Amino acid sequence: MEEHGGELPNSAEALKKLPGIGDYTAGAIASIAYQKAEPAVDGNVLRVISRIISSYEDIMLPATKKSVTALLKSVYPSGEDAALLTEGLMELGEQVCIPNGEPRCEACPIAPFCRAFAEGKTADIPVREVKKEKRREEKTVLLLRSQKGRYAIRKRPDKGLLANMWEFPALDGKCAEGDVEGYLAEQGFSVESVFACGEAEHIFTHIVWQMVGFTVTVGEEKGDYLWKSREEILREYAIPSAYRYFIKQLK
Repeated sequence: MEEHGGELPNSAEALKKLPGIGDYTAGAIASIAYQKAEPAVDGNVLRVISRIISSYEDIMLPATKKSVTALLKSVYPSGEDAALLTEGLMELGEQVCIPNGEPRCEACPIAPFCRAFAEGKTADIPVREVKKEKRREEKTVLLLRSQKGRYAIRKRPDKGLLANMWEFPALDGKCAEGDVEGYLAEQGFSVESVFACGEAEHIFTHIVWQMVGFTVTVGEEKGDYLWKSREEILREYAIPSAYRYFIKQLK
């Protein structure tokens, strides 16, 4: 609304500048909705293309995704064919060149052009690195509520996980009630009450957040936070799904 006059941008590059839209979503919107010559490359498409060209590049590496995207973009059509090709590659990966199990090559419309099929290598391709165990991080989420009934939220850094998105204040580690009170006192808050509000877990690609939460009533609105009513937060601020459990506590 602020930067594009209420119009969703129609180029992949502009779409990627919007919070929450990455390469795949931008490519899908640009090609399907706007019929631009933009591929949408996810795990399904990487698998399909790797088998078509008989590539032994590790599809878990960003460099492989980048090279496959560039290869597709060099031959991608525009107009209605862009939308059809994007949807067709998605469908092949989901229904025929399936992720878990033997590919249904006998039903594949592009089997005659698939090098892995011709060479009998579909069981070996695509190549994936062995998955590493996810790193676990413990966090303590604070639902800070002022006497005015407003809650504290803050914006995450502009780089890294959930960049530029809004969140509730959080501390590293699983803190006890006394730890929370001590931290807030150091920040200059007068703490009126602290109540545990439960635990939650959220799984990212490489990290697992294990969270405990506290609802805390403080006497003043201060600190490097925005203080908003429950209704304003639910209506106007996109809190990441990692905090879904704590959003429910607001409701």
